[in-house]
Amino acid sequence: MEENQDHIYFVTGDSRETVGNSPFTKRLRERGYEVLYMTDTIDKEVVQQLKEFDGKTLKCGNILSIASLNVRGINNHQKHASLFEWIHSNNFDIVFFQETFSTSDVETKWRSEFRGKIEFDHYESNSSGVMILFNKGLDGNDCVETQRIQVHDTYGYSAGRIIVMGVKVFNAKFIIANIYAPVQSKETEQENFLMVVQSVLESIRASERWRDSELILGGDWNIVQDPEKDKYVEKTKSAQSLQALAQKYNLEDIWRQQNPHTKMFTYYKQRQPTSRLDYFYTSDNLRHNIWETKIIDIPYVKAPDHNPIVLELTIK
Repeated sequence: MEENQDHIYFVTGDSRETVGNSPFTKRLRERGYEVLYMTDTIDKEVVQQLKEFDGKTLKCGNILSIASLNVRGINNHQKHASLFEWIHSNNFDIVFFQETFSTSDVETKWRSEFRGKIEFDHYESNSSGVMILFNKGLDGNDCVETQRIQVHDTYGYSAGRIIVMGVKVFNAKFIIANIYAPVQSKETEQENFLMVVQSVLESIRASERWRDSELILGGDWNIVQDPEKDKYVEKTKSAQSLQALAQKYNLEDIWRQQNPHTKMFTYYKQRQPTSRLDYFYTSDNLRHNIWETKIIDIPYVKAPDHNPIVLELTIK
């Protein structure tokens, strides 16, 4: 093991082949890390007792990968098929799509083509719409036991702008939300929408099951937070309301927290980057679990006018 590897990463499974093909193992290898394969029954008991070895801490290799992208309509078969393949080829576990232009009549077809779980909030065939997609890879092994992702509660806005879900991933509970806020020119609608977001969050957190769950809110917020770093515009009232929402729930813009001085945009107009409108807000308690947050390119023909943003975090 290289000296610059601070932890001993491990992944358990029924066989070397299972562990070797795990998306968690692949993500660690892509970063140049060695991975300890644990395939014996007793290994699961050992890792729960053994916290470090030879001065290095043992760390579960589970890295949950969540991507978010405004797709600008995916009714075209070639476009949504390419994006589904993009999800599988990058081994994203959970994906937020905004502006899907979806209607109820596509649900069965798209679920079959995607080969995974999809939750929808529709509006019209040429406007709005959001989806949360769960890659079938989440049905594989985790570090301690094999467990399927469990979706317990789903709250929709019925206007194609928000899905909030209570989910359990590898014994960790989260409230996740896919956000598509009204455009910047409609500030009153943005203000009203943020009140809806708060109302939906209050509803799900009122449940005893989700009261202490960590929050992951992602999507196309259509709000510039920092005029100097995210775009050269005056700060809007909506930006202040969004900051108030973040403070209320102890959330932080994790990409900005990791890149405090970087100027990098996610929205393009006429192929020119103009602003950073897409981001993840996460509970500040998750800061030490966040592996990486990044803005990436997407190579497909008929690509959206937004760049995807990816959040990766370790799950205990």
